[in-house]
Amino acid sequence: SYDHTGHSELCTLFLDPEYQKNRNGLLLSKARFVFIAAFREWFSPHLFAELRGRSDEQGNSPFWDALGHHFFDIPFADADRLTGTGMKTFIAELMPAYPIYISLLPDAREVIGQVHANTAPARAILEKEGFSWRGSVDIFDAGPVLEAETDNIRAIRESYSLPALQLMTPQATPTIVANGQFDNFRA
Repeated sequence: SYDHTGHSELCTLFLDPEYQKNRNGLLLSKARFVFIAAFREWFSPHLFAELRGRSDEQGNSPFWDALGHHFFDIPFADADRLTGTGMKTFIAELMPAYPIYISLLPDAREVIGQVHANTAPARAILEKEGFSWRGSVDIFDAGPVLEAETDNIRAIRESYSLPALQLMTPQATPTIVANGQFDNFRA
């Protein structure tokens, strides 16, 4: 469907493996919400995030094997790479326009709406911020599409601006501080 047309999408965050410690992934995820809060006018009232679905150690997707390869004459990895670079028009051109019945996909039913093991922490972060799964899945790997109203996301809702001097006093909880500059945003 085109249910998310006009909505802002949170894309995948990549963090160098050397830095995947000390909750750096959490900081990076929350920093993007601080950016959205600082520049709220650039984002739609609704956000969504397509999370990576289940695949095996070789990168094969059971959902793709059950459905996608019947419509696309390319391997799952190539289709995934193309959509990751923003080339999504071929999806609408090749996928059927009618509903796809899950009962016709017995080998893929159990992975629908499930995330890849490496994506589970990202899902937990988003859900803690207020995102929820409302039943939509990615057409390629059936990973869940999480959604939230932008102004209801906790880190956005609780963000506020202070003069730098006021930030020098001890804070009761861990705090993300950002410079508020669009071109050179730092948090």
